[in-house]
Amino acid sequence: MLILRNFKECLEILSSSDRRKYWTVVVIQGFLGFLDFLGIAVLGVIGVVAIRGVQSQPASGTSLNFLKLLNLSSLNLQKQVAILGLFAAIILITRTILTMYFNWKILRFLARRSAEISSNLLTRMVFRGQTEFYKKNISEIQYILGPGVSSIAVGILGSASTIIADLASILIVSTGVVLIDPTVAILSAVLFSSVGVFFYFILRVRVETYGLQLAKDSIDSNQKLSELISGFRQIFASNRVGFYTKEIIDKKTRISKLTALNTFVPSIGKYAIEVSIVIGGTLISAGLFLFSDSTHAFSGLAIFITAGTRIAPALLRLQQGALAIKSHMTLSALTLSTIRDLKDDSVLDLSLNETDFLHGNFNPEIKIQGIKFYYGTNLTPNLEIDNLVIEAGSSVAIVGPSGAGKTTLIDVVLGILKPAQGKVYISGLEPNEVISKWPGAISYVPQDIIIIQGSIAENIALGYKKSSVSETRMNYSIKISQLAEFIDSLPEGVNTQIGERGVNLSGGQRQRLGIARAMYSSPKLLILDEATSALDGITEDEFTKAISKTNLDITRITIAHRLATVVNSDQVIYLEDGKILAFGSFNEVRSKVPNFDKSARLMGI
Repeated sequence: MLILRNFKECLEILSSSDRRKYWTVVVIQGFLGFLDFLGIAVLGVIGVVAIRGVQSQPASGTSLNFLKLLNLSSLNLQKQVAILGLFAAIILITRTILTMYFNWKILRFLARRSAEISSNLLTRMVFRGQTEFYKKNISEIQYILGPGVSSIAVGILGSASTIIADLASILIVSTGVVLIDPTVAILSAVLFSSVGVFFYFILRVRVETYGLQLAKDSIDSNQKLSELISGFRQIFASNRVGFYTKEIIDKKTRISKLTALNTFVPSIGKYAIEVSIVIGGTLISAGLFLFSDSTHAFSGLAIFITAGTRIAPALLRLQQGALAIKSHMTLSALTLSTIRDLKDDSVLDLSLNETDFLHGNFNPEIKIQGIKFYYGTNLTPNLEIDNLVIEAGSSVAIVGPSGAGKTTLIDVVLGILKPAQGKVYISGLEPNEVISKWPGAISYVPQDIIIIQGSIAENIALGYKKSSVSETRMNYSIKISQLAEFIDSLPEGVNTQIGERGVNLSGGQRQRLGIARAMYSSPKLLILDEATSALDGITEDEFTKAISKTNLDITRITIAHRLATVVNSDQVIYLEDGKILAFGSFNEVRSKVPNFDKSARLMGI
């Protein structure tokens, strides 16, 4: 059965110790059904004692034995009924309170575990490498790690725990009622089960459909909003804002309707069961009074009403839980698919090593050995390098036509992309090991700098706690990135707030902010991917000189199309079609690659 398979798959996501905790709480919830049975039995005894007392007859048989067990047989009728009623109320209320408590415990437990599941899943996705991570768009990733994981933990496992506990309770109570009054038990079972099953099969298809559409619309809505924000200038200039706004509003409207339907549909069964209790009570009471004596009729009616008040809510939760699982199966489908894909990947240690800014024993030498990297299912390598050594303290420029593999090479060096063959070593270790062992020793500056909503200081010290930010390091990074004059002109200096995405900053200011961020940790290996393209020649030259004066042993790798940026590099790597055509000084590469020489001459170099 599909629901059982999905439940088992979701359960296996938990650790073995967490599964034991889960089953412990579920079993305890199930055994609480004995309290329901005991309460119903006491109310049945009350019915028998009361009707026989009205008839001026003493209790007999099972009722008398029960009274003797509780030492109540010598009391008058009023006291017997009062004590038994109080006893039944205490039992049933205790059962309800304990059920609420354990439901809360398991839902809180699952909510906490959902955070761990998200963390582990994100770790696996990130360390699969950029190509795997970028297979899904941001909206899908957000959905997978948010609502998708919540649907697994709270939606499926939480609902399943309620179903299992209620099933056990129903079986216990039903068995007890059969022992007390088989006729009432059979009639109750037929009535409630037929109503529950009927409405489940009617509603389950609708719930599944609503859940599937809700998941799709949620992802689509977030994606459209992301497109509008990230591409606002182009969208505004081409007068397409209206299109995006309407698309987002339409999606949000449909999400609201689907959410309302998804919430309302499972509750239909509640009203059906309420009606069935009224109709069933009327019919059963009529039958009992017609075909049995009044004592049996009254006790049977008391048992039916009491059992109905306990079984009916359990059946309702059973039905709603089954529908909820059906709905959450569709809501979590994308997350479960991702978990299946990544299940064999190890969860890496994400412990934060403190940055010491000295990076002792770190040697910024890079060795590349026999690298072959393929995008997707390509048969031809997108990057193929036999052997390459970048010496510590050197400045190296990577040049070549668009699509030559320059950024791919950088991503392989950083460990963001995993080569199909070969190894990259930095300071004798693989990139991920280096990043973990010497945090901050490697810094990367992209062309498009990410700006967060916060102060300039928060943007420079990105990823560091406010309490740990060093003013000395801040001033160092501001000076070397040529940001001092700009920051001095601001009313609150480094504490000046800048909007998310830095819309009020110029391209040059954004790039200098990115450079300051990279230099905050005093890296010994600095990688610049078109990171100075928006700087004027004077600022770029001052930045280059500042690095040389401040840290003579820094290794600098630069990707640049502007040849004036790389003309003074110690070495130049010329890439084309993913292969190195030349490696040497600027003039040596120029002499070996006609296209490079032509570009230099066009630039007047």
